[in-house]
Amino acid sequence: MKQKMRKRRSAAQEGPYEDISHLKSLISNRKYRLDCGHLVTLNHNLGNNIAVINGKELKIICTLCLY
Repeated sequence: MKQKMRKRRSAAQEGPYEDISHLKSLISNRKYRLDCGHLVTLNHNLGNNIAVINGKELKIICTLCLY
Protein backbone atom coordinates (compact mmCIF):
# COMPACT_ATOMS: atom_id res chain seq x y z
CA MET A 1 0.00 0.00 0.00
CA LYS A 2 1.42 3.34 -1.00
CA GLN A 3 1.02 6.33 1.24
CA LYS A 4 0.99 9.84 -0.11
CA MET A 5 3.36 12.30 1.48
CA ARG A 6 1.55 15.38 2.66
CA LYS A 7 3.25 18.71 2.33
CA ARG A 8 3.43 20.84 5.41
CA ARG A 9 1.50 24.07 5.10
CA SER A 10 3.30 27.34 5.61
CA ALA A 11 1.96 29.96 8.02
CA ALA A 12 0.56 31.97 5.12
CA GLN A 13 -1.46 28.97 3.86
CA GLU A 14 -3.03 28.10 7.19
CA GLY A 15 -5.62 30.83 7.01
CA PRO A 16 -7.60 32.05 10.03
CA TYR A 17 -6.17 29.60 12.60
CA GLU A 18 -5.25 30.90 16.04
CA ASP A 19 -1.99 30.05 17.76
CA ILE A 20 -2.14 27.31 20.44
CA SER A 21 -1.04 29.81 23.08
CA HIS A 22 -4.41 31.56 22.67
CA LEU A 23 -6.28 28.35 23.52
CA LYS A 24 -4.02 27.72 26.51
CA SER A 25 -4.65 31.23 27.82
CA LEU A 26 -8.43 30.72 27.56
CA ILE A 27 -8.54 27.54 29.64
CA SER A 28 -5.58 27.82 32.02
CA ASN A 29 -6.06 28.32 35.77
CA ARG A 30 -9.76 27.42 35.66
CA LYS A 31 -11.74 24.86 37.64
CA TYR A 32 -14.47 22.68 36.16
CA ARG A 33 -16.91 20.03 37.39
CA LEU A 34 -17.18 17.31 34.75
CA ASP A 35 -20.38 15.43 33.83
CA CYS A 36 -19.15 12.44 35.86
CA GLY A 37 -18.83 14.59 39.00
CA HIS A 38 -15.03 14.69 39.11
CA LEU A 39 -13.34 18.06 39.46
CA VAL A 40 -10.55 19.21 37.18
CA THR A 41 -8.24 22.16 37.75
CA LEU A 42 -6.37 23.07 34.60
CA ASN A 43 -2.76 24.24 34.73
CA HIS A 44 -2.24 22.71 38.17
CA ASN A 45 0.23 19.93 38.90
CA LEU A 46 -2.28 17.94 41.00
CA GLY A 47 -5.22 18.46 38.65
CA ASN A 48 -6.98 15.56 36.92
CA ASN A 49 -6.45 14.96 33.21
CA ILE A 50 -9.11 15.26 30.54
CA ALA A 51 -9.27 14.39 26.86
CA VAL A 52 -11.05 16.59 24.34
CA ILE A 53 -12.52 14.79 21.33
CA ASN A 54 -13.22 17.03 18.36
CA GLY A 55 -16.23 16.42 16.13
CA LYS A 56 -19.64 17.85 15.42
CA GLU A 57 -19.83 18.55 19.15
CA LEU A 58 -16.87 18.70 21.55
CA LYS A 59 -16.67 15.73 23.87
CA ILE A 60 -14.79 15.96 27.18
CA ILE A 61 -13.64 12.64 28.65
CA CYS A 62 -12.51 12.22 32.25
CA THR A 63 -9.38 10.05 32.37
CA LEU A 64 -10.20 8.81 35.86
CA CYS A 65 -13.46 7.08 34.99
CA LEU A 66 -13.57 7.40 31.16
CA TYR A 67 -17.01 9.04 31.29
